[in-house]
Amino acid sequence: MADEWISDLPVLRQTSRIELWIQVRDQLAERILDGRIPPDHKLWSQIELANALAVSRGTTIRAYEALQEMGLVVQVRGKGIYSPLPDEIAAARKKLKR
Repeated sequence: MADEWISDLPVLRQTSRIELWIQVRDQLAERILDGRIPPDHKLWSQIELANALAVSRGTTIRAYEALQEMGLVVQVRGKGIYSPLPDEIAAARKKLKR
């Protein structure tokens, strides 16, 4: 697990009207965009993140899929899920501003 930022896990509000996967997506996106998660950093696997947050794997799968669509994570088959490179983050920022 990526111990450098384990203390910065998303904080989920179970009683919120916002779905858990959206809370995970938004908080991870914020951390990637503001640099708390550095570029090309290996993120938790779907199962590790689900266990750490005490949510279903489906929740983390959905969050990571949404982040991938936003250009904020890159899944490398057989290797894991990574935060994007700096130029990919810049492109994602432009896309999100639209």
